[in-house]
Amino acid sequence: MSSGLKYSLLTLVIVLTALVGSNTVTLADLSHLNPASWGQYLIDQQVLPQGPAGIITLFLFLSITTAIGLPRQVAAFVSGYSFGALFGAVLATLAATIGCLLTFTVSRHLLSHKVSAKYPKQISKISAFIEQQTLAKTIIIRLLPLGSNLMTNILAGVTRVSAKPYVLGSLLGFIPQMLIFSFAGSGVKLADEQQLYVTVGLFLTIALIGGYLVRQSSLAKLAIKPKEETG
Repeated sequence: MSSGLKYSLLTLVIVLTALVGSNTVTLADLSHLNPASWGQYLIDQQVLPQGPAGIITLFLFLSITTAIGLPRQVAAFVSGYSFGALFGAVLATLAATIGCLLTFTVSRHLLSHKVSAKYPKQISKISAFIEQQTLAKTIIIRLLPLGSNLMTNILAGVTRVSAKPYVLGSLLGFIPQMLIFSFAGSGVKLADEQQLYVTVGLFLTIALIGGYLVRQSSLAKLAIKPKEETG
């Protein structure tokens, strides 16, 4: 099973376990729905009616799940769908930043030896790039549509990079894509075709900027991807 699929399934299990366990939703509520509609149902019927409590619930959920591998673009899309483009982007960006800090901290203090032994080449590459001018170079990495957010945080955690500029650079670098995918989520909720067209245009613009940065900074080698598992 691929790592991406594994994390997607883990995320679904966490959501269902938390909601069913808290008795806010039962399996009977979901049984009549297509599995593809579960997420929409949970947001529309369980999260949004809670008001401020729903905002906190979604924020905590996205913080934890981005820390364990949920793509930040998915977090932004869900937030935009739930709370609108701008507020959704702010919520998702802060959640992804908290997730980044959590993964970075756990990697540095609990997983350092294991990660260093398993990914020596990848650690050497990212360390050589971001140890100097950490803030600016982290922003560049976050702007690029390359690699795995989870693996980047894990590997950065075992380098000698200071947490403060790395996390701040991540926060600033997250913003463009979070805005784009939050607008996409909001556009889907409102069935606003014009907003979706703007979203596509913004995404293509960011992709072009990312491609330019790759060529100028030779960052293609920093595309950090988790290894596929066999069996």
